[in-house]
Amino acid sequence: MAPGFGHHQDSFAAVINLQMLHLVEDPVAMLNEIERLLAPGGHLFLADIRRSWLGLLDKTFRTGLAVPEAAALVEQLNMRAGRFASGLLWYRFEV
Repeated sequence: MAPGFGHHQDSFAAVINLQMLHLVEDPVAMLNEIERLLAPGGHLFLADIRRSWLGLLDKTFRTGLAVPEAAALVEQLNMRAGRFASGLLWYRFEV
């Protein structure tokens, strides 16, 4: 890692995770590993598609988590507190 990018060696000051959560087999394990590597005071931005009625028009939206599922997943994490929000096409979690 280049100097200055992490708080200390082998950590990251920021992690951006876009459109990955619905693709990985164990999203809780992935996010807990991100938390392990995130420097104290580091920032996480996670955003993914949400399952909704739009899945009737585009199969991609059938693969995402529904908002209650995503919120429940966030509750399972060994992660520092953050903000969860959702919109018509997406949800996001920010630390």
